[in-house]
Amino acid sequence: MSRREVAALLPDLPRWVETRSILLAGRGEVLGLSLHPLACAVADPAFGSSIVVGRPPYDVIGEAMALAGPHGSVMAPRESRDWVAGALPELELERALLHVMGTEPSLPQLAPGDVGELGAEEIAALDLPGELREELREAAAVGVRIAAALAGGSPVAFCYAGSVTESLWDISIDTLEPWRRRGYAARAVAFEVARFETLGKRPVWGALESNEASRGLARKLGFVPTDEIWVFTAPDGPALP
Repeated sequence: MSRREVAALLPDLPRWVETRSILLAGRGEVLGLSLHPLACAVADPAFGSSIVVGRPPYDVIGEAMALAGPHGSVMAPRESRDWVAGALPELELERALLHVMGTEPSLPQLAPGDVGELGAEEIAALDLPGELREELREAAAVGVRIAAALAGGSPVAFCYAGSVTESLWDISIDTLEPWRRRGYAARAVAFEVARFETLGKRPVWGALESNEASRGLARKLGFVPTDEIWVFTAPDGPALP
């Protein structure tokens, strides 16, 4: 079964935005696929993530974690949380809330020059923290458009679509430390929301429960929690934005 055929088995919902984006882009590996009931793991080693669908065998989940790498993550919807925890008892887990735009969005109005777009060459020329520079570089390398809110003409907050499906896109957002809580992230998000709206795609905002800054910004902009996923990482593994 092709990756697109596997993607078609999953509804286009926020909980599956990353899974379906991987499959629709022709990336990753589908492990242990079973149709009745639907169960598998989708691993994307290039980006250090795997997603569990249903209740695949423990050895399939272990393989998915191995493909994600020692600093990667395994994600699962709440119905699969305890099953995955049984397969990966050594990992830490945390709930991530998935938000969608509510009926009363509160996005800032943009003025000319507030936000620009960056390509690979512009990103390479920026003085950015190592992990952020690499993240943006990898996104730009595969053609992802990156919006950058500007302060005095310099990029200080960045927003792009980490995942895209037929009707959804997942917000990836980061702001340089000196410029946080000053409205720049909101401007970058507003720019991308407007752009994707012309494409008929709605935003999804995922944030770990412990990331109050991200959840607070989502609330401020009019996003409301609609679902959850659980994120499994090694004790010294990275956190989601």
